[in-house]
Amino acid sequence: MSNIKFIYLKKIHKVPSNVTHYYDLIETIKNTYKQLNQIHLFAIINPQNPEAVTEINSDVTFLQLKLFYHQQGWPSIKLLVTETQNYQEILKDSWNLLNQSIITTDKKNQDAQTFIQPNQQDQCQQFKPLLGNIGTQAKVQQIDNAQNTNKIDYKNNEQLKQLIDEIIDQKLTELGLLIKEEKIDPNNYKFQLITKIPKFTSIQNKNLNLCLQLKNTGNKNWINPYITNKGLNVTQRFKDLVPGSIASIKISIPYIAQHFINNDQFCYIFEIYVENENGQLCLVNGQIPVRVKAPAKNPLTPQEEKIQKLLELFPQKGEQYIIKYVEQKGKHKTAEQLIEEILLQNI
Repeated sequence: MSNIKFIYLKKIHKVPSNVTHYYDLIETIKNTYKQLNQIHLFAIINPQNPEAVTEINSDVTFLQLKLFYHQQGWPSIKLLVTETQNYQEILKDSWNLLNQSIITTDKKNQDAQTFIQPNQQDQCQQFKPLLGNIGTQAKVQQIDNAQNTNKIDYKNNEQLKQLIDEIIDQKLTELGLLIKEEKIDPNNYKFQLITKIPKFTSIQNKNLNLCLQLKNTGNKNWINPYITNKGLNVTQRFKDLVPGSIASIKISIPYIAQHFINNDQFCYIFEIYVENENGQLCLVNGQIPVRVKAPAKNPLTPQEEKIQKLLELFPQKGEQYIIKYVEQKGKHKTAEQLIEEILLQNI
């Protein structure tokens, strides 16, 4: 429906036909009356009853109003504009303007319960938007108790559901809250290592620092790029890269002793993430492996070698006993002699 009008200060204004959404309508009113700080819209939901009014405060309630008017066959929608939610006095002054040209001779239009949910226990009820709590729930007076109601069955109306989803998606997109995901082409986001990564040797309790040089060999710009290893919780951001450009990235890998228990080396895998023009996060095709060897083992002293051999053969004696035994009796004896002595003690 394009025949929409709004009334302010007893003046009727026709809304342009390209204004089809609630927020566009609000902007149109603001452009007409720039002095308005707040705008509240109220619509008649029964031309025969001046008190049957509901507030229109979202795309969903605006859509429901248009569907209701279309179903009833009423020729136009007229909206009362106020700066507050206390519309009663303003409505009295503007009732004739609001009601003019709305009333039709078709008898079915007397039944306005299409737009509201009947409640036999209360003369006032809430106008409920299609999506739960979207917008303010405005109370309106119950108009008719006729049993022959003509409700909008939005729960089973797939076309209506789809239309509402489209309206919500459009508003979320306009607000930057909804971004349509782009299908990622692997050729758009890829890289090449410029320098070969050597095999490093870790040093106990020291970070391993390295510098990577890589080139953007894809077809897309890298926006807000970063390289990360989630297991290490290491993330390093670097400058944006256009296709063909090179970046130097410094990375610090912490020393983690557990990685080298029963392992001669450990491989750390790094990945690159970037944003595209729509702000969507993209994984750059390919991984960066960094191989690190276990720390070099220091040669054992003669005494330490004796202790190690005795511990391997007599773990039940305990480490403290073996260390003390070697210190007291093993200074001038070989490991074999000490082993023989301990064996003789157990005979």
